Amino acid sequence: MTVRGWRKVVPGAIVAITFLDHVEDGSETIPFVVYGRVVKKDRKELTLDSWEYQDVKIPHDDNEKRFSIVRGAVTRVRVLEEVDGKE
Repeated sequence: MTVRGWRKVVPGAIVAITFLDHVEDGSETIPFVVYGRVVKKDRKELTLDSWEYQDVKIPHDDNEKRFSIVRGAVTRVRVLEEVDGKE
């Protein structure tokens, strides 16, 4: 499946990612959606924070909520806020 919109998914952008998640003791995957700020994107996975400090100078720790999603499981990408480079 080809998912459009990956080009605008860059670190700092706020996105909604729909993906197929595994199901324990089930026979089918189930679509889920996660919202957050992109931390990292590479050929295999997308990493984003959905709960983060307002002060970006505070380094990532266990008080933030981070998700890594295998790109092959992604079915839809929506960029909710693009990075404008003026931060």
